[in-house]
Amino acid sequence: MAPFRSLSLVSSWLLRLSVIAIVFFSYKEQLLQFDYKNTPLYYAIAILLLSVVLLLGGFVRNEVITMLSSIILLGICIYKIYINYDATFNSQILLYSIIATISIHFMGRGNK
Repeated sequence: MAPFRSLSLVSSWLLRLSVIAIVFFSYKEQLLQFDYKNTPLYYAIAILLLSVVLLLGGFVRNEVITMLSSIILLGICIYKIYINYDATFNSQILLYSIIATISIHFMGRGNK
């Protein structure tokens, strides 16, 4: 059976939307409380904004926006995985691993 090539485009858009949904629902409490003295709030805002930029990058013919947002998002995720690692595999590490994997996907494929 041959693969459905047309579903590749649909899956790319679903990945873009899922990153925003994952980030929003994971950080909803921090974003709604908006304690500006809280450092994790700034990471949450940065990840959410980069996820939105990743979505908007799909509408632009130039792949620079997608690539830059993916690289920065990957860097933040790797940093947060390193910070949250305490010899156990917790839900925060899993969250950042999923976002990092999607970032690597868009770094490799761009807007294709």
